[in-house]
Amino acid sequence: MVVVFLSTIIGAYATVSLLSEKYEARTTLLVKLGQAVGRNPVFEREIDSIIKMLGSRILTEEVIDKIGVERFFAESEKPKTLFKLIKYHIKRAARWVKSQLNEFLILLNLRKRIGRRDQVILLVEKSLAINRAKKADVIEVRLRLPDPTLAVDVLRELTTLYMGYHLRIRRGPPFAEFFQARLGDYRKRIEKIETATEQLKRRSNLNSVADRRKLLLERLNATEQTLQRYATERALRGGATGGRTLSVVRAPDASSEALPATELHTDPGDADSVARQGDVSTLGGVAIEPIKKRLTQLRLDRIALLRDYEPGSTVLQSIDGELARVDALFGTAIATRIRYLQRDKNRIERQLSNLNTIEKELLNLKLEKTVAETNFKLYAKRSEETRITTQLDLKRIANVAVMSPPQASITPVSPKKLLIVGVSAPIGLLLGLGLAMLIEYLSDVVRSGRDLADFEGLTDLGTFDLRSSHAPLS
Repeated sequence: MVVVFLSTIIGAYATVSLLSEKYEARTTLLVKLGQAVGRNPVFEREIDSIIKMLGSRILTEEVIDKIGVERFFAESEKPKTLFKLIKYHIKRAARWVKSQLNEFLILLNLRKRIGRRDQVILLVEKSLAINRAKKADVIEVRLRLPDPTLAVDVLRELTTLYMGYHLRIRRGPPFAEFFQARLGDYRKRIEKIETATEQLKRRSNLNSVADRRKLLLERLNATEQTLQRYATERALRGGATGGRTLSVVRAPDASSEALPATELHTDPGDADSVARQGDVSTLGGVAIEPIKKRLTQLRLDRIALLRDYEPGSTVLQSIDGELARVDALFGTAIATRIRYLQRDKNRIERQLSNLNTIEKELLNLKLEKTVAETNFKLYAKRSEETRITTQLDLKRIANVAVMSPPQASITPVSPKKLLIVGVSAPIGLLLGLGLAMLIEYLSDVVRSGRDLADFEGLTDLGTFDLRSSHAPLS
């Protein structure tokens, strides 16, 4: 009995000495449901949801990945005292035996092999306890691990990650981010359209489409009128002279009655500047007005000579020849003038056509800018509405705050050595008594006459003391 009692106590002490000590880290979260007063089903479901999220597998995996798997398998420092060193080696031997037993079970296909990360996940899930405090809006989160610092780090990371998940889930879809991104896109588009508009105006040397069109139309109208006038003059004189072009008009001879030489230093390509000045009588390098005046003067002179000379006289023949040459020169000048005016008209019409194309591009850019500005204002309005709605929703949902940061216990909470050893004493006593009673019950040794009565056919003759050989029989 005494042996059993002592064996039980010694065995219990040896067991608790070999068990790994675990420290408990604890943190509390305060839950508040916006402006709600009292308890309601929505609040109860909210707390249940928080508890489920805190204990979710995905959150546990992220915590372990952030902390690192190797921290859970770190070896403790080798003790220096003899007693603790013995315990250290015994624990290492026990872990080795356990690992070999696990390999044997895996070999027999009785257990599945799992990686170190999965082992840590299962350890944390098994050691993590999340409960709601009674009669309080507080959630307690507890974690037991051999390393108190590691347990505190795990709980701190768990609460931090949960807060991020809580805000992202409660905010719903990222509409605000979507609207902000669209606002940025339309802002860039408006700036791009404005830049393209400025570049087009600078490239076309254009400030106002209306002013440029008005100027070109005025030039076109003046050119057409001048062209019509010269066409009428050509028709009245009975046709052109074959389309010859002259750049200098000179008299056929050096007589005093010859046409004086006229030089025009006007660039044919400068027809626009001439038309803008209103002088369209000197285009194409040929001066028409002096020729026209000379032709009129010759006709007047011929009429005056008809009063003094006969039609076939030498004087009239001479003036008729001069009149024919000036008239031919006048026809050539008109034809050249008409050709240059027509070219100027075509150039103005091309400029008007290009102006219309530029105007269309500017109108398209303006339309794109108007659409972009309209969409920009629309998304800005939606973004502000989303922000206000989000703030109102956050006031209606549960707000979670860390009431107390994670803290580890000063002493190990497991195993409870004193309790186990204390309980082992009455258990050893009961085991000893039970074992003694069982041995006594199963024993067939005869110690008195009453034990002999249990056997049939045997008579109790008496007793004697074996300690003294001279003692009389009784």
